[in-house]
Amino acid sequence: MLTLLLACNGGNTSDSSDSEVTVDPSAPTAPVVSIQPASPVTADDIVCTIATESTDADGDEITYTYEWLKNNQPFDETGDTITADQTTAAEGWMCTVTATDSTGLASDPASDNVGIGNSPPGVPEIAIDPEAPTTDDDVVCFVTVDADDPDGHDVTYQYTWLDTEGEVDNGFAEDTMSASKTSSGQLLACQVNAFDGIAYGEAAVLEFTVQ
Repeated sequence: MLTLLLACNGGNTSDSSDSEVTVDPSAPTAPVVSIQPASPVTADDIVCTIATESTDADGDEITYTYEWLKNNQPFDETGDTITADQTTAAEGWMCTVTATDSTGLASDPASDNVGIGNSPPGVPEIAIDPEAPTTDDDVVCFVTVDADDPDGHDVTYQYTWLDTEGEVDNGFAEDTMSASKTSSGQLLACQVNAFDGIAYGEAAVLEFTVQ
């Protein structure tokens, strides 16, 4: 609280009186906050950013405090960032920020919230057998190193066979190209995408030429 002593004489230099005026300090304004990215997945850190700073009419220094809720329950983090390894798909997160000035006066809280989306699986490593197929060989495409899924989901694989003109009928089970569908000198590719039950990951592609 600030007290001012004012001297007033009403324009008469021989007659003056003193008055006290009390000015109450002002709390800072509420900030505007935004969690970034706005549509996070489990591979993302989420950061509670100050989109518009608080202001203080008294010119006092301002500090910010952060509170987090995960699925409407308090989460033990007082900084502005939740790291990717602390989140899982389908969670809801809320960040609440309060500005406090150097006199201890606090603003109204400001909040933002996001939901955590699914991260698609990674890219598997693949191979074919035989490695140098001829027109007499059925070609089997298989996964040598499984795709990693950031959410821990089990993954399955989609196999697609391609030539220079696009997708081709392989004539067999999806991981096998029938010899009857190949010709000498033909450029083919096996494409494999991991699927986590929600989204497909990027493709692994292995090209080869039929001997």
